[in-house]
Amino acid sequence: MTLAILMGLALASAAAPVDRPAVHSAAIPHAQGSASAVYHARSKVEAHDVIVRPGTTLCRWQAEVGLVREVSRTDGAPVTALSRSVGATREIGGVEQTRCSEARARIASAVDNHVRHRSDAMAAAAKDDHALLLSELGAAKTSPIGS
Repeated sequence: MTLAILMGLALASAAAPVDRPAVHSAAIPHAQGSASAVYHARSKVEAHDVIVRPGTTLCRWQAEVGLVREVSRTDGAPVTALSRSVGATREIGGVEQTRCSEARARIASAVDNHVRHRSDAMAAAAKDDHALLLSELGAAKTSPIGS
């Protein structure tokens, strides 16, 4: 999976968040209908070139990686009122000994490795979120998943 990272010389830039494959999904039964919740990692990378001296450029990058809950009704319509970030967002980063435009694959690989390393913890956080999701559904005055 590639990350679209657009760089400008000595200018910080951010890529659009990248959604990764689901780490967990669940059917959510409710008196007014049912829904499904899909949890996946979302990453957002910021990077910028740093000119150390003439002819030497480094790429300094930072990524936020978090878990996102997306809820949809059985007809596939999204339920944005119940979709949100779950748990803590982690930050990772590094410095590559080249321009950011040349470091994209290494940065994407580092973020992918981080997501793989945390996949069990993310799946556990998703499972722990079920009770909160049911509580949010119960607290809603009108069911956002009603037919």
